[in-house]
Amino acid sequence: MGRHRMSMNDPHVARLRYRIEHSDSVDFNKAEPLVHETELFELRVEAGAACFDMKEHFATEAEAREAVAPFITAWELDADLHDATDRFRLEFDRAEVIDRQPTPGVIHVDGLTIAIELGGDVKVHVGRHSYPKPGAHLSVNPTVELMWDRYRRYVEGRTSITDAAYFCVTALEAAAGGRSKIPTKFGISVEIIKQMGNLSSEKGGSEARKARGAGNPMSDAERRWLTEAIKLVLRRVAQVCANPSAVSPALTKADLPKL
Repeated sequence: MGRHRMSMNDPHVARLRYRIEHSDSVDFNKAEPLVHETELFELRVEAGAACFDMKEHFATEAEAREAVAPFITAWELDADLHDATDRFRLEFDRAEVIDRQPTPGVIHVDGLTIAIELGGDVKVHVGRHSYPKPGAHLSVNPTVELMWDRYRRYVEGRTSITDAAYFCVTALEAAAGGRSKIPTKFGISVEIIKQMGNLSSEKGGSEARKARGAGNPMSDAERRWLTEAIKLVLRRVAQVCANPSAVSPALTKADLPKL
């Protein structure tokens, strides 16, 4: 006998389920369940899955996923800014859809998923006892996306710290309309931007952007400073993107490790 899906009278996305993906170097096997609530959904994370129980009505999976996407992106960015080596990501698994006005005698089965176990050796180095906390007031626009991507390239060994730092400086300048306008636009002191520019241009050794830095290797302290500076300014730009009218204390070199 052939099978066909009966249409629903009043479909409602009750839950969205995502898989927690991460680097092979970490695991969340012992992580405590995490619960987070917003006006849009109630989130529960446990056993490698994130379930969004929707409070508002969405008739289609696409609409529901679009609604939670900014929250997920901000969560992933915040996780990267805490420890990008974890590569914490949410991958969509399935939607659970119910019929709020079912036809008597008709049963719907939706969201059937087949899980496939993949073999292979996995070396686990770090066991996390908690999941990254969601809810950071961050948002992503093209400038944040560009800076975030360049930072990830550095973390993954696909570019140098000097390239990542200088790229972020030029992205900030372009977004603010000039270096002198960065303090007003983003609340980031010029001294931070100047130091990022100087270190990425005058230092680097084999990673140097310019010839004059080839004979001037970067110290561990300078590399750590540049890494923290990239994370600091990236977070601030994402905060401003989320709430342009918010007034936050200006970031200065005092917010970074001492050189």
